[in-house]
Amino acid sequence: MITWENINNKEFENLAFEYMVSNYPNLRWEKTKMTNDGNKDGESVISYLPFNTTIKYWYEAKYSVNTNKSIPKSHLDSTLVSSLLDGHVVVIAFITNAYISDDYKRRADIFASNRDNLKIYYINGEEIESWLSDNPTIEDKYFHTNCAQKYYIEDKIETVCFLDKYDCGDNRFLKLSTIKLRNEYLIYVRFKSSKDQNVGIVLDDAFESTSCYMNIYKELSDWNVKKGDNSLFLPVKVIISKPEYVIKIKICSEVKNYIIKDIKTLDLYTPQLFISSQMAILNDINLFINSNTSNNLFFLIVGNAGSGKTYLLNQIRNNVTQPFSSILLNFSGNEEKDFLLCYKLFIFCQFGNIWELKIEDLQYLNLDLTIKEVLNEINNGISSPITYNKIVDYCNRNLTETKEANFLQQNIYIDDIQKASKSVLELFQSIMAWVYGQRMRKRFFLFSRPILSKNEKLNDFLKLNACYYKEVQQPSISDVEYSIKSNIGNYPAVVSLIKSTNVDVSALYLYDLLCRLKEKIIQINCQDIIETSLKISQIMDDLISVQSNFIRHDLFVNYYSNIIFDFVYTLESGVDIKALVDFFGEKIYEDIFILCQKNVIKEISGKLYPFHDTLLEEFKFEKKNIYKEKIGEFILFCQNKGHLTDSECYYQLVSLGGKYFWKYRAICAKFRDELHGNANYYEAEKIAKTIQKENHKNLRDYDYSDIKNMFILGNCYKYTTSYESANNIFDKIIEIYQLSTSSIPNDILLETISEKINNNIWMLNVNNADKELKRMFELWNFNNIQNNTKSYKYGYLNYYNRRMFCNFMQGRGTEDDYKMALLKSNELGLIEYEGFAHMDYAKSIYNIDMYRAFGLLNMAKDIFEKSNEPRRLLDSLSEIAFTKALLEKDYSIIMLQNIGDKMKEQKYIHSYTRNCLKIIVIMLLSQKYTQTELLNLMNKMLMKNTAIASGKRHQAIAYHVLAAIYYFYNDIIQANKYSEKCLQLFSELGEDYKKIQFHNAEIKRKGKIILACENPLFDSDNFILDTRIW
Repeated sequence: MITWENINNKEFENLAFEYMVSNYPNLRWEKTKMTNDGNKDGESVISYLPFNTTIKYWYEAKYSVNTNKSIPKSHLDSTLVSSLLDGHVVVIAFITNAYISDDYKRRADIFASNRDNLKIYYINGEEIESWLSDNPTIEDKYFHTNCAQKYYIEDKIETVCFLDKYDCGDNRFLKLSTIKLRNEYLIYVRFKSSKDQNVGIVLDDAFESTSCYMNIYKELSDWNVKKGDNSLFLPVKVIISKPEYVIKIKICSEVKNYIIKDIKTLDLYTPQLFISSQMAILNDINLFINSNTSNNLFFLIVGNAGSGKTYLLNQIRNNVTQPFSSILLNFSGNEEKDFLLCYKLFIFCQFGNIWELKIEDLQYLNLDLTIKEVLNEINNGISSPITYNKIVDYCNRNLTETKEANFLQQNIYIDDIQKASKSVLELFQSIMAWVYGQRMRKRFFLFSRPILSKNEKLNDFLKLNACYYKEVQQPSISDVEYSIKSNIGNYPAVVSLIKSTNVDVSALYLYDLLCRLKEKIIQINCQDIIETSLKISQIMDDLISVQSNFIRHDLFVNYYSNIIFDFVYTLESGVDIKALVDFFGEKIYEDIFILCQKNVIKEISGKLYPFHDTLLEEFKFEKKNIYKEKIGEFILFCQNKGHLTDSECYYQLVSLGGKYFWKYRAICAKFRDELHGNANYYEAEKIAKTIQKENHKNLRDYDYSDIKNMFILGNCYKYTTSYESANNIFDKIIEIYQLSTSSIPNDILLETISEKINNNIWMLNVNNADKELKRMFELWNFNNIQNNTKSYKYGYLNYYNRRMFCNFMQGRGTEDDYKMALLKSNELGLIEYEGFAHMDYAKSIYNIDMYRAFGLLNMAKDIFEKSNEPRRLLDSLSEIAFTKALLEKDYSIIMLQNIGDKMKEQKYIHSYTRNCLKIIVIMLLSQKYTQTELLNLMNKMLMKNTAIASGKRHQAIAYHVLAAIYYFYNDIIQANKYSEKCLQLFSELGEDYKKIQFHNAEIKRKGKIILACENPLFDSDNFILDTRIW
């Protein structure tokens, strides 16, 4: 038997080198230098592989004088982190004369499972001694003995345990001692094999497999194991409670059993909610993920309190197939903890959860100093302003840098974003903006309230850059009925009571209702119909009471009479301390001190906020409005002193409700109209939303001003959100006109229908647009238009403009349509509509006469400069720069980039999207960029806003550009595929549109890219670029 005390650490490292050379002779092994060895003792590097790939094999030797103790994890974790930073390591062998614990092997296997193609081997003292027995010369060289024993490896299940399927960010390496019935888990199996062979795994009948590669007999019959250590993670659902569970491994005719003991199985009822809107979101996300391989994806899900956001989050997480590939971060409102969550997000995006690994000394790792400081603060549980600033600086410095992904696809779930403080959200935004510019394979699932009032910039950033954005809707009556039936049984009395009492059924209410019904089901079933009805009614009354009071704290009520408390909780988005002192005097400092000390309010960057959103919800429920008059004075005071902008002032005044709503609504509406008229759609939307929220009228009772506000809200949605959401508002306006019993001028109705037609054109619903245009002409008397309102004139001129555009898209447009639109604009003296006619006609004839189109665009630009049309001016400048580049074949993108920056600054989403696509076309034609560069830019652009998803016309543009890129780089199959997709979207367009796409979809070999205006031949292999779809 070997006496390990006879050698030292240095000699053991040399022995480990000889072991690797002897057992893996096909690899060229080299020892590393003694100091700064990168946490490895030797490596084999293989270069000159296809695609310039380099792979590395590492080993790390760990000598111990106490062979009865396992090697500490801190001695091994540094090697794991170093391999991650290196990025090329495919194998790590830990070699020790002692042993490595089962807990550490599980820890390292989990680390490896989240890396692409990483394998870890564990070689202990017995294996080395067995090798020495076969190599007596080497034994004599180091130990001057020949007493090494031969050890034979036996087939053995070393360990089996339960692991949490979800990664909660911390302690993901721990095995579970308590599990829940009907929940999903991972079973970790570690098997030592005597040789390379195939074995079968048989699961306990208490488990239901949730993996596609396991058959209905719960048997993995063909696990290919190698000699030595092997591990496997099996996803299962626990369906039967047992005192112990058995896992079997079949080896030829022999069966090895492993009994999982000392597991407590809890039978806790967890209802399943069947909410159609949530199921639709789940389906949308799954479809999007399966069809999109882009690097970073942001999914933004919003909803009010109790709407089921967290339930939906868990449903999405439940669909994750790759284990240990996610992290969940919950903002709490505790600023210290929330800062540390941001720190973890910052680290996780680059290196995974390496804060959980016990690194001996960070200074020897090849990490940026900022990364090291962040890791130290995470481990110490304390954040500092200095580190906060360093993270922001790091993100700003590396905003456009691309980073290769070191991990498999990772999912990051972030819940309750609205709870974070303003400072936390500012740091969060810096990190998210930085991540967005990196080449990492991350999917972000972001859950929040609909409005992040503490940071509107973040709110806009997330909406703008989300590839998918949806608001969680309340359960419908049919959802309630189906959920009850699926969970409890058929109880129509419950549904009838909900219908008759008009209960506001939230997801939270439905969840609690199912739990209560399950609890009382035996009693309910034993009673007659009347008693059953009374019992169910009592349950529902109790739930309403509980939901109204679940966040109430007795001590909190004592502060309702405090004026500072009332100000902070009423205004909620941050009250400037200096403004309060200016308004009340310095005596107010004592109240501020007491409220902060009692954790009722909190101070962030000189402003006061509610301490937690649960307290804010309680305040809203109990709100007494005792200081409403004073708050109104304070808001006007702040506006006068410059503490609030006009926009903030007006929507805060309207939000006060009561007399302030009626007193300042007209002023706010006027300011809203100015913002809307100046194309400041985000600010106009904010005020219109507030007015709409405070309007509690029945739709039947809406008057002209109510309808006008809705119209502006819908028109803003067109530019800030999507055409579809705008049409939803416009449909409601049409419904109001149908329901109304009073005589309301129908000018807004005319303009509404014309805008809806415009949106349908952008969504390529051209037949629907054509039908609505015919209906408009039949319903409205266009005589004496001069005497009508501005909205009527706009709707009237919109008709002629959209008639022209629709005719051209259907392939039957003529110059007479253009002349008619121009004539009508001239008759009414609305010069901006002359500009619209020039520009829309110009875009319609790009395929016929681009030189004439260029002249018309310049005429439109001159009009827009004079008539204060900032968005249209930028649109015309973009078209001019694009057509000029095409005509002169001067493929510079500087002008388009400058225009795009202005569009982005003004948040003109659709204009910005089209401008980006033009830039990509010019870059393609310049022949200065690689296919990878163009496709990467395309992917980033597709994720930068929701315009592509909301308008089929935008999608068609994107497909056409993708087809051109693939064609130019000789990938004809992909080019044909995207031309076919474009053709499918053109199903309602005229033959001259379809003809080009049909030609492009049939191309067999690469020719040249030519413009549609260059009289192309349709029997050639040239790709025809149709710029009309801009």
